Amino acid sequence: MAVEKSGGSGGASASSSAVSTIDRFHKIVLSWDYLQLVAESTGKKKIKGLQNVKNTYESVAEYLGIFEPLLFEEVKAQIVRGPSDDDEEVRLDWQKGAVGDSSESEGFLKVSVAVPDDFNVSENDLLLLSKEKLCSLSTIVREYTAMHSIASLPFKDLILSAAEKNKHSDDKSRAWNVPEPLMDYLKTNLNDSQLDAVNAGLSRRSFVLIQGPPGTGKTQTILGLLSAVLHSAPARIQTKGGLDVQKHGPELDIEGKRAHWMKASPWLFGGNPRDQIMPIDGIRDENNSTYSPKIVRVGLKAHHSVKAVSMDYLINQKRSGVGTLDGGRREAGGDDRMKASILNEAAIVFSTLSFSGSSIFSRMTRAFDVVIIDEAAQAVEPATLVPLVHGCRQVFLVGDPVQLPATVISKTAQKLGYGTSLFKRFQAAGFPVQMLKIQYRMHPEISIFPSNEFYEGALQDGEGLSKKRPWHSYSCFGPFCFFDVDGIESQPSGSGSWVNQYEVEFITLVYHQLAMRYPELKSSPQVAVISPYKHQVKLLKDHFRSTFGDQSKEVIDVNTVDGFQGREKEIVIFSCVRCNKEQRIGFLDDFRRMNVAITRARSAVLVVGSASTLKQDKHWSNLVESAKERGRYFKVSKPFTVFFAEDNLKTMKVERLPPPELRNTLEAISEVAVRQELMNVDDAADQADGGDDDDTVMDADDGGYDD
Repeated sequence: MAVEKSGGSGGASASSSAVSTIDRFHKIVLSWDYLQLVAESTGKKKIKGLQNVKNTYESVAEYLGIFEPLLFEEVKAQIVRGPSDDDEEVRLDWQKGAVGDSSESEGFLKVSVAVPDDFNVSENDLLLLSKEKLCSLSTIVREYTAMHSIASLPFKDLILSAAEKNKHSDDKSRAWNVPEPLMDYLKTNLNDSQLDAVNAGLSRRSFVLIQGPPGTGKTQTILGLLSAVLHSAPARIQTKGGLDVQKHGPELDIEGKRAHWMKASPWLFGGNPRDQIMPIDGIRDENNSTYSPKIVRVGLKAHHSVKAVSMDYLINQKRSGVGTLDGGRREAGGDDRMKASILNEAAIVFSTLSFSGSSIFSRMTRAFDVVIIDEAAQAVEPATLVPLVHGCRQVFLVGDPVQLPATVISKTAQKLGYGTSLFKRFQAAGFPVQMLKIQYRMHPEISIFPSNEFYEGALQDGEGLSKKRPWHSYSCFGPFCFFDVDGIESQPSGSGSWVNQYEVEFITLVYHQLAMRYPELKSSPQVAVISPYKHQVKLLKDHFRSTFGDQSKEVIDVNTVDGFQGREKEIVIFSCVRCNKEQRIGFLDDFRRMNVAITRARSAVLVVGSASTLKQDKHWSNLVESAKERGRYFKVSKPFTVFFAEDNLKTMKVERLPPPELRNTLEAISEVAVRQELMNVDDAADQADGGDDDDTVMDADDGGYDD
C-alpha cells in the first residue's frame, strides 16, 4: 500500500500530468511481490532488458528507455533493504488497524484503515499492510516524476546531447554587466581559476560546470557567483519577448534594485548539504559592500548557527506576528501559504535536491532564474533534474567527479552506470569544465599524491602551506605516512561491514603518542579518524571511549569516509581495515573514496592498512610506493608499543622535511634505523627499493559494502 496525501493546487495540466506519472509509478511498484523481491535479492541478478547509461541521447524516448528500468532496479533494492541505520525513519512496531470501506478506482484498490492516533505515517510511505512500513519512496517518486518531465524541461536538447547547440552562446553581447566596484573585488579576492569559473557563469551559458578539487575554495567561488548574479541583474531588463535589453537611465533606488534582484534570485540546492550555512558575509553588492540577502533553508536539518533562517523558525515568527520578511504582517491561511510567502520573499533558497520537488514549491508565484547545485557529482542524474522542473534560465553544477559518487543501493543499476551524475556524463561527453586549481588546505607533501594520481598534476599549492608543525619532528607523524599493519579482518554477524581489531589498537596508540607529546591536540578537535566501514567506526569509537573516557568524543572526530566529505582536520588517521590473503579490498577499490580520505588533512595524513592486500589495486599500490619513495613507509607488528619506544623514535627524529625537489627521488629503506641518515643528506642516492610493483586490479568484493 502506498500512502498518498492531497497536494497543493498548481496548474491544471501540469498537475494532472504529474498525477498521471505518479499513478503509473504506483501501479508498477504495487504490482510487485515483496517476498519474491526478497528471494531474488539473494541470487545472481539478471540484467536482461537493462542497458548501460550513455553519454549522449538521440531522443527523450531513448533517454527514458535506459533510465526508467534502472530507476526501478534501484526502487527494488531500496524496498528490500528497508530503512537503513542512518535513516531518520525507524521501522514501525506492529500496529492493529480496522479495515473500513474499500473502493476500486483507476486500477487501484483504495482501502480505508482506522489506526491509533500515534501511528506515524507520511506521504509516499510504502507499507506492507499486514506487517510494517517498508521504506519511504518520496525521493525516488520525485526523481521519477522529474525524469518523465524531461520533454518540458528547460535545456531539454542540451541535457540529451550534452552539448551546446550554439557554440557562440557565451559571446560578450549576452554577458552579465558586472558593476566595476564588484568586479574589482572579485579580481582581488579570487584566484585566476576561480575568476575563470565566475566569468563562465557571467557568459550566461545555459549550463556551467565547475570542478572543485579538495581545498580549492569552492565555497568562495559560489559566493562570487552569487554576488555577480544578484547584483548584475539591474543592468539588464528581460522583455516579454525574451530579448536582453541594456538598461540606460537613472540609477535605481533600493526598492527598484530589490525588484530586479528578486527576478534574478538563485536557488542553491545541495546534493549533500552540510549543517553549516554558507558564510553570507562573503556576498557583496554592486558597490563592494557586504550584502545580506534574505535567505531561507528548507528541507534541511537546522544547525543552531542557522536556526534564524530555517523555515520552521520563520513560520513561528510569522505566527507570532513578528516576522521580519514582511514587516511583521501576519499571513492568513495556514502553514503552506505562509511557507510559500516566505519562499516568495527570499532572495536565496537553500534546499536538498529531493525537497525541491515537494508540493510547497508549486505554490510560489514567481520563478527563479538560477539553480546552483552543490556537490552535483554526488547525485544520480534523475535527482539533478528535480529542481529544474520548476524552470530556470541557467544551471551551475559544482562538484568533483573524482570524489565520492552518488549512493546507489542496487548493484545491478550501479554496474550499468545509474550512479553516474549529470556532471560526470557531461564531462565525459566533452562539455567544458572550469576546474579550480589552487588548493589552500593540504601540506604540499600531502597534496602532491592526489594531484598526480587523480588530477593529472594540475593542482597547485597556495602560499604558506609548507609550514612545519611540531609533530613533523618525527617522520612517523606526517605529513604523509603509510603504516603497514598485517591485522586480521572480520565481519560482524549479519552485517555487510568489516572490522580490524589490530588497526583499532594501533590507531589508538598513535593518537595516544600524539596527544602525549603535543598537548595542544587535546585542547580542540584537531584529529579525525576515518574508515570506509561503519562497524570499524563503531569499534574505534568504543575503543577510544574505553581508553580515554567519554570526553574523547569532544576532541577526536571518528567518522566514515563518506560522512567526512567536505570537512577537514589538522591530522587525519585513515583505517583501511581490509587484510586477507585473497587481496580483496571491497569498495576500497573505488579511487574516489581514497581521494576523499587522504585529502581531509591539513598537516598530516596517516594511512593504516595492509600493503600486501592493498597493492593489487593500482592506485593503492602507487600510494604505498609513494610513501616508500619518501621514506614514510613503516612496517609495524605487535607489540605495537615497540614501534613507539623512545630508542626507536629517536631514529625517526627529523630536523627538517626533505626539499620538494627530493620528494619523488627518495627511495624506500626497510631498516628504520637508517632513515634519519637519508633525511639529512643533501643529494638522494639512487638505491633499489626491492618493492613489489604489482599494478593488477582485483575485482571488488561485494561483501565489503555497507548498507
